[in-house]
Amino acid sequence: MVKRVKKSAEKTGKARKLNEGVKLKEEKDDEIKSENTETVEDSKDLKNVDNVDKNVQKINEEVDDKQEDSVTDSNGSDSLDKRFTPVGKHLGEGTYGQVIKAMDTLTGKMVAIKKVKNIEYKKGVTKDRQLVGMVGIHFTTLRELKVMTELSHENLMGLVAVYVKEGFINIVMDIMASDLKKVVDAKVRLTEPNVKCIMSQILTGLSVLHASSFAHRDLSPANIFIDTFGVCKIADFGLARRTVNPPIFRDCSDLETMELNASRERMTSKVVTLWYRAPELLMGAECYHFACDLWSVGCIFGELLSGKPLFPGTNEIDQLGKIYNLLGTPENSWPQASKLPLYTQYSFSKPKDLSLHFQHANSVTLDLLSKLLKLNPNERISAKEALDHEYFKVQPLKCKPIDLPFDFITK
Repeated sequence: MVKRVKKSAEKTGKARKLNEGVKLKEEKDDEIKSENTETVEDSKDLKNVDNVDKNVQKINEEVDDKQEDSVTDSNGSDSLDKRFTPVGKHLGEGTYGQVIKAMDTLTGKMVAIKKVKNIEYKKGVTKDRQLVGMVGIHFTTLRELKVMTELSHENLMGLVAVYVKEGFINIVMDIMASDLKKVVDAKVRLTEPNVKCIMSQILTGLSVLHASSFAHRDLSPANIFIDTFGVCKIADFGLARRTVNPPIFRDCSDLETMELNASRERMTSKVVTLWYRAPELLMGAECYHFACDLWSVGCIFGELLSGKPLFPGTNEIDQLGKIYNLLGTPENSWPQASKLPLYTQYSFSKPKDLSLHFQHANSVTLDLLSKLLKLNPNERISAKEALDHEYFKVQPLKCKPIDLPFDFITK
């Protein structure tokens, strides 16, 4: 087991002391400052952000342009509210609202409606510093609408409509039967064709997202939804961020390059669920690219192969320890990591043989997994390259989505 060791040398740039046995301190002020910087960029995407109804109408017009059966009524939110009739119990509840099941009376199809509370900003009263505009649109809601409005693909969660009612922004989406986390938790036995089918869909959706310059930044099994036909859709775009093409950051791990790009492309590292968070983020990188999503996909891949989380860390320090225990420490494979703000030295460890950890996986499978789980983000395979990997070409080939063994999903 690799162990964290005391680092005596002072790093160039940001000097930081991390004493043995002390957990990495969550720097909330820095996190909020970084997120607020990103929020300023979000506010530029909607003109007159303080007028929710105008922006909602604009979004619906864009959605209609992409749908073959244009169904938005020109009367606006009142008409849309009557169009969607709540059915049954709530589907779920989150930090900023709840999700309900509803019937689209115009199409006869079932939909899911995410109801997000619209908080009016009051100076000296409202504590949430991550709201955009005086109407209190949270930046995660703004980002989600931005991505869902711009992109339309079978493997990305679709936006049906959006309207405002009684202080809530109602985001109408495709209704899904389950998610990948529930599949793993249910201990569903997945064959190689099953895993290939799921992975192919995730990578396809991600390649579309990346082709439009969006990094998801929150991929996990809980954010991969599945419909009754076995179609997988990437969802929850609240942390998605548009970024420049990766080649500009080929030396992203280099501190000098990070500083050169910081004023324009500084992003928070406090993204992605801990178990699926890339090493560069765990070490405080603020200049990163799509590769962080591919690491998450690698973790999901490993989970599908083994039936359990690959790196179930309890905190950032423990998370890095679990990663290094399997993949080795970065001294040889990624020496530039030592320049990252929160780099912590661990006792040297060599990479383990993945075939010992995944005893039922063949060499082609492990080759793709290893390319997704490269410590150095610049060496990680892209979503497009992964789809072209030999893994998807050799027998047995992937099954059809409808043939996935999701019997626990009501069809």
